[in-house]
Amino acid sequence: MQRLVVSVVVAWTAILAAGVAPVAANHHRHHRHHRHHHDHHHGHDRDIEDTPANATLSTSDRATNPQCYLMPILLLQPTVPLPTSDCVQDPLPSPDCAKKTVATTLHVLHNKDDEWTCLQTDLANATTVSPRVRYRGDSSLRFNKHQLLLLFDEPTSLLGLPPDARWALHGPFIDGSLMRNHLAHWLYRNTGRYSPRTQHVALYMVNKPGGKPKYFGFYLLVETIGYGPQRVGLALNEPNCTDHSGGWAWQYNPITYGAYTPNILMDMYQGKFGMGSRPLLMYPPGESLSQAMRDSFVADTGFLPQLYRYLWHNMTSPKLLSTHLDIGSYVDYFLHTEWSLNQDAYSKSAFFFKDRASPIEAGPVWDLNLAYGLGSHATQTTTWLYKQQPAWMRLVCNFEFASIAIARWKALRSTVWSNESVTLFIDGTEGVLSRNLAKCSNWMSDKYSCASVSASNQGSYVAQVALLKASLISRAQWMDANIESLYSKLSGDICGSVGDLPEYNCAEDGNDGGCIVNPSAYYTRVPIPPIRQPSKVTPCPPAPPATTVDTYNAPSIDPCWLSVGSYVTAGYITLTCSGHGTCPSGPNASCICNNKATTPDCATAVSLDDMPKVHLLSLWFCGGILLVLGAGVGITWLRNKIRRRHYSPISLDLKYGTE
Repeated sequence: MQRLVVSVVVAWTAILAAGVAPVAANHHRHHRHHRHHHDHHHGHDRDIEDTPANATLSTSDRATNPQCYLMPILLLQPTVPLPTSDCVQDPLPSPDCAKKTVATTLHVLHNKDDEWTCLQTDLANATTVSPRVRYRGDSSLRFNKHQLLLLFDEPTSLLGLPPDARWALHGPFIDGSLMRNHLAHWLYRNTGRYSPRTQHVALYMVNKPGGKPKYFGFYLLVETIGYGPQRVGLALNEPNCTDHSGGWAWQYNPITYGAYTPNILMDMYQGKFGMGSRPLLMYPPGESLSQAMRDSFVADTGFLPQLYRYLWHNMTSPKLLSTHLDIGSYVDYFLHTEWSLNQDAYSKSAFFFKDRASPIEAGPVWDLNLAYGLGSHATQTTTWLYKQQPAWMRLVCNFEFASIAIARWKALRSTVWSNESVTLFIDGTEGVLSRNLAKCSNWMSDKYSCASVSASNQGSYVAQVALLKASLISRAQWMDANIESLYSKLSGDICGSVGDLPEYNCAEDGNDGGCIVNPSAYYTRVPIPPIRQPSKVTPCPPAPPATTVDTYNAPSIDPCWLSVGSYVTAGYITLTCSGHGTCPSGPNASCICNNKATTPDCATAVSLDDMPKVHLLSLWFCGGILLVLGAGVGITWLRNKIRRRHYSPISLDLKYGTE
């Protein structure tokens, strides 16, 4: 485990006693290019006040000192500055230069929850750890309040949370309530299922050697979605295992450089119910897989292709659904998503997993900063979001899914999801944050004890929380009144017009329409499935000694799975095969190179000596034209001094994703 060191940092004592200079001037360059995102910065970079580091503050002093907080303080000190917006991008394909990983020292200051923690006086008692840090996201990099990822070499506990190697620092910027993700994970955990644990913190950073701490605002320390015993908890899935049915985990999101993406069988079933897109592998690590494991995932006999075929062909055999997926987990995910009105509902930051010898499960939830009254679905308060998603439409047309969804919603709303329970949680969170903000004359600004959020958040902080609460309760009450409408007479418009359908989704007998007039008689007789417990991480039994070399069952890198990322500025680059080729979908595929490479991954192109002279002449001619054009583009770039970022994932980023 990462060694934790409690130390008095003499250098920091000198820094804090001397006062601070502004740091991270690159944020002002962002302001010029993205002014509409940065209008919240009414003040200047904040300097540490001249309070001696060894001073003792009284309780009343702590309550008024702007650098004392009713939450932990995190102080980051990267060994070299984190990248700026004008970093130099390597030739494509390549990782985003803005997401370079940097070694850092992290000081964690934390008194009791009901006591003030002060930067100047409590640093001597800080816990110090040494992770690596990098920026997360794409569009969120436009904001002064960047998202961060902390990476440890060994599982490490932070602020009393269970140890793991990856942690996210989410900086609420558009979300003026500062708690939408905090609330979303709390709601999902209240179903009895895992969702990342969270803790509000005040973040400071020194982003250059010899610099001084700069305040970045209120952040949320968030567990990233992981699959070890302290988080989701999946069975080990290694090449020597005889059963490769799990654990597996994947998500749907724009695919980034270095990620592994199964070349799932692309057919009419995948196009209809798999969103026509490749999943992004989350577990096991892509480099640990054997070809046998990869083939078991993507073949038409794999669990995802089999699920899609069931949804197409077997809706009149509703009891078989539970052999493909855990209906209870899909129901909880469905109810949470519908209630949230999440902008990315069902399509992005959508996570799934499968334990060994178990059906597929949905979740955990992730990235709900544009939900509960924010984002593109904020006004769609009287409609079901799932009706735009063919696979979820199909699920609601299954009698067990519909019945469990109705019963589960009513059960949760009478207990942990009640108006009273939710209001109590929101008010408790607001109370602590408001006490911190009371020291701040402009709560949206980046001054000490202020939130550092966009000025698009109109009104007071209390008003922002009231909007969140009103949206949450209004949507819940609409669902209260309409949840039984999940029962219906079925048609192609309701379920999707492929395959045979039952007439009703009331019971196993698809001709039984009694639920339309007496719903309680139907949803009360379908039991809610028990919740899967995390698997104990036990290694697979060792494989017997091989008499011959078995490359099919040995770990290997598959260039048809290893991604170079999705690009919008370089359409000639392909998703896999080192960016220079394609693979047939399905098992045991090989790269078809478009650069005349002879290597399996298309990484090495044909040499000039092998080219015919006519091709060489064409190459030199085209090269001359490109040189002239490049010079013109370069001059324009220098004149405007605008960074032209060459790498950008397609569509919405993983700004709060579990990268």
